[in-house]
Amino acid sequence: MTYPSKFGVSVVTLSFFLYLVSMQSQSGILFLILGILFGCFIINYLKAKKSISLLSLIPPESITATEGKHINETWKFENPSNTDIGHIQIMGPWGKFISLSFLAPESHSYITPKTMFKLRGTYSFDMLKLVSSYPFGLIRCWKKIRCSGEIMVYPKVYPCMPPQAAGFEPMLGGKFSGKYKSRTGDQFHGVRPLVPQDPVKFIHWPSSSKGQGLMVKEFDEEVSGRVSIVMGCDTGEHIEDETGLDWAARAAGSLILSSLDYGYQVEFMNLADFDIVNIPPFDDGDTAMRCLSRLKADNTKLSKENLSLAFNKLSKKSGLCFVMSDISKDFIEFLNDNTVVKNRKVAVFVPSYLLDRINGQIENSIIIRYFNSEEIVNDL
Repeated sequence: MTYPSKFGVSVVTLSFFLYLVSMQSQSGILFLILGILFGCFIINYLKAKKSISLLSLIPPESITATEGKHINETWKFENPSNTDIGHIQIMGPWGKFISLSFLAPESHSYITPKTMFKLRGTYSFDMLKLVSSYPFGLIRCWKKIRCSGEIMVYPKVYPCMPPQAAGFEPMLGGKFSGKYKSRTGDQFHGVRPLVPQDPVKFIHWPSSSKGQGLMVKEFDEEVSGRVSIVMGCDTGEHIEDETGLDWAARAAGSLILSSLDYGYQVEFMNLADFDIVNIPPFDDGDTAMRCLSRLKADNTKLSKENLSLAFNKLSKKSGLCFVMSDISKDFIEFLNDNTVVKNRKVAVFVPSYLLDRINGQIENSIIIRYFNSEEIVNDL
C-alpha cells in the first residue's frame, strides 16, 4: 500500500499554490517546477516500492525482553539486488521498531532495535509492517512482514524474600540444614571415627594426627523446601496504563525467582487454566516467566469450586502462596476454611489498593503481604 508522508502532503499543498500562481501569471518556469516535483513523486514511489520488495529481512529465532528494557537480539537486513535501497522502517502498533537509512547493493547489515516495551505480553511478527520512503521521503510504501515468530516480554522483577517453604527434603546445594549428617556439604558439623565405608578423601587429618585413630569430616545435611505459588487472573483495578494483573505478574515472577535462588522446588499455577509448572531449584525461571508473559485476564475463576480444584492439584507438603490481583468473598471463605490451612504455611500477596478490603477478613494464621508496581511491601 502507498500513502504520502507528512512532508509529501506539505509539498503537494505547496504545489497546489504554485499551480494557482502559475495560472495567474502564465509563467512557464512555475510549470517547470511543478513538473519536477511531480517527477520526484513518481521516482519516490518507484524506488520506495522497489526497496520493500527487494529487502530480505531475517529476524532472530526467538526474541525475549523485559518490561522497560531494550531488546538485545539483532535483526539481519540483506539487499541481494544490484540497486541501493534505504529509508527503511519496521513499524508496530506501538510505533517505530527498527530504522535503516541506507543499504548498498549486494550488502547486509545487523541492527538491534532500540524499542522498550512498557508492559509484559507477546507481540507477534504479524503485527509488524515494512515501510520505505526512499529516496525523497515524499511517498511511503509498506507491506506486512512475512515472518513467523513473536516478541515475548517478561514482567519486570525486583528483589524480595521468598515465601515460606515446607516439605523440606535432602537436596545437594540446599541452603538449609536438616536433622541428619552428611559426608558432604557447606556447613561443617564436626568429625567422627572412620568406618570401612568412608572414602579416604574425607579423612580429617588434623584430628587424625592426635593419636585417637582416623577421623572423617561430617557436615550438616543440606535440605530444600517446596513452595506452591498460585496466581489469580482477575484484571484488578486499572492504574494509569497498567492493571492489577500486571502488578501481580511482577510480584509472582519476583517470588518465583527468589524462591529458586533459595534452592526451593517451585510449582506454579495460574487460575485461568489450572496447569501446573514444576520448576527445579536454581533454575533460571524462564519457564515461569514465559507463562507470566502469556497470562491473560480471566475474571470467572475465583469460586470455591475452582479454588478447591486448584488446591487439590497442588503438593500436600509445600508452603502455599497466593498472588492475587483481586479478591472475592468465596476466596476469603476458602482461606478461612480450617481444612485448607490446617498444618500449612499459607501466605497471601495482594495489591496495595486492596489493603482496606482484606484487612481483618482473613484468619490471623495466614500471612498477608502487599505489593505495588515496584516492590513487595512489608516483606518477610
